[in-house]
Amino acid sequence: AVRAKDKQQKAAAAAASAAESPVDFGSASFGGVRPTEKSEAATPPAAASSSLSPAAALALRDRRLHLRAQAISHLADGRHRDALSSAFDAYEVYERSLKAGGSGDLWQSGSPEVEAAVLVEVMVIVRCAYVTEDFAMGLGFLETLTTAVDRLAGVHSHMPLFHPCAAATLLYSASELCSLYGHEERAEQYARHYLSMAKLAHGEGSSAVGDAHAFLSALLSKRGCFDEALHQAGRLLDSRQRSAVSGADKSIADAHWNIAVLQNQLGQHQAALDSLNEARDIYLRVSGEGNETADIDVATSKVHKTLGEHKKAVRSLRWAVRTRQRTLGFASYETRQAAEMLSKMETEMHHVLNDTSEAPLAQFGSPEDKQANA
Repeated sequence: AVRAKDKQQKAAAAAASAAESPVDFGSASFGGVRPTEKSEAATPPAAASSSLSPAAALALRDRRLHLRAQAISHLADGRHRDALSSAFDAYEVYERSLKAGGSGDLWQSGSPEVEAAVLVEVMVIVRCAYVTEDFAMGLGFLETLTTAVDRLAGVHSHMPLFHPCAAATLLYSASELCSLYGHEERAEQYARHYLSMAKLAHGEGSSAVGDAHAFLSALLSKRGCFDEALHQAGRLLDSRQRSAVSGADKSIADAHWNIAVLQNQLGQHQAALDSLNEARDIYLRVSGEGNETADIDVATSKVHKTLGEHKKAVRSLRWAVRTRQRTLGFASYETRQAAEMLSKMETEMHHVLNDTSEAPLAQFGSPEDKQANA
């Protein structure tokens, strides 16, 4: 009876202790965390010490703004190495503040304005690293730049955060920097996005869309895609003609010149001559005989020579020499270069020009020239 009474007392004491202490369902067998451990993990002691005070956050912000302004000033003055150093220091301040955390960094997270501040620093680093030939640093920050551009401008199915005008400018800059570092495919991709964003921001017939077509045409020409580059140059001409105030506009003449260069590259020599003549007529109406018409005459002479039209080639080159002598002077480099080309061409084509014994430069006012030019 005594033993039974002792057993009952022990069982009652065990039940009371079990009722006072909660059951632990967070044992290791269930992979859980005990309530005491969870509360400790939720408030680590180091979290409070890692946050920045408002004064420290403000000091970091002011230092970063000062360094960024220094970088832009150095870049404007052509001091690329100093600009690279200041921009890199500003970016380090940004990273230091992010690692520190706290309320002082709320101005640096998530918004397009904050991302734009980082973009300025990264772009300065990438461009100045290329100029100073620090390609390792430039390529590393180029990846950082393209990641930000993809997110902010809406590339790869991202929702764009920037306004279309700002996104178009950002895409243009990214494409240019990728081309500088030899990433031609990525540069073309950004250029096409730049064209689409420019249409969205400014409208189909705007001059900004024409600039986008011109930029894409130049990139395609650099890659050797002359057919598509010619197509983009034609779109550029259409855009310039729609946005021109009058028919005689220098931008239209420039567009004809670009088309002529690409047509000549593709072997479309007669079409290239027609485009050169269109460009010359516009230059003549805008500013008269000058450097632009002389450049057109030099290019025309080369195309005539390719077609085997030697007399026309010599006549065009004579006009170029005469114009440069009048506008630039006899001693200028361009005049002497054209005169040397003329002398060499007449020597090579002597069997075609053997109908006269006059010196080449003495034939400028000959009746044959006047009749051909009329």
